[in-house]
Amino acid sequence: MKSHDLAVHRCGQGDPIIFLHGFFSDHRLWDPIIQTLRDDFTCLAVDLPGHGESGAWRGDWSDLLLQLDHLIASLPSPCHLIGYSMGARIVGQMLTQSGPPIHTAILISPTAGFQPMAARQRRLRDHQLAAQINHQTITESAKLWGQQPIFSGQEMSPKPTLKRQHHMRCSQEPRHLAFALRTLGSGTRAIVSAPVRGHSIHLLSGDRLALDVRRTQALARKWPCARTTWLNQSGHNPIIEDPTGLSAHFMGLLAVD
Repeated sequence: MKSHDLAVHRCGQGDPIIFLHGFFSDHRLWDPIIQTLRDDFTCLAVDLPGHGESGAWRGDWSDLLLQLDHLIASLPSPCHLIGYSMGARIVGQMLTQSGPPIHTAILISPTAGFQPMAARQRRLRDHQLAAQINHQTITESAKLWGQQPIFSGQEMSPKPTLKRQHHMRCSQEPRHLAFALRTLGSGTRAIVSAPVRGHSIHLLSGDRLALDVRRTQALARKWPCARTTWLNQSGHNPIIEDPTGLSAHFMGLLAVD
């Protein structure tokens, strides 16, 4: 893998779906979803910068969006895009700039970003956390990240699922995670305009955490063209908490679109 190539893991057959994971994760996050969808769709799970096999990737937002557009352009239409958390923010940025057609875009636990003053504070916090990750063992950092308030309630998930998530986090490289946080952290780029592509746009959020609800509602106000779906009794990461229910939502949305 070249230092500026994103690793893409492909399986299945049918119309293509590109999956973008969240921070402190990699393509394996989507395994339970892809197991359900692979018989009907070609599933392409990307390792985002600083994560998994794309750990050594270096560039900026423009480089990342350009590479993802090149990936879309290489695929047959219709092409679908699904992103979670950090991945959802990346999908949001792609939708607001021109490029190859995107048929269905699904943003899970999305955010529109922050106003300038709050964004500066967020970047400062992300840089501090990046420095901390750089100086801790990966096990310590994984534990710290798992204690973030957005993951409240996730401890009720099945133990094998939590064990798989912990193993995935502990397989990451601290210096690469620190780069991703400094470069792509939520204070780096806000959504300030309406989508210019995307035949059908869906915002999915759990209804259990007030922060997720507020962030999704804020983006929905910016994007009245998007359809919002609330996932009952789900938290920030429904991929971990309810993969079966989430897969059913995906099948329904993609079948309708």
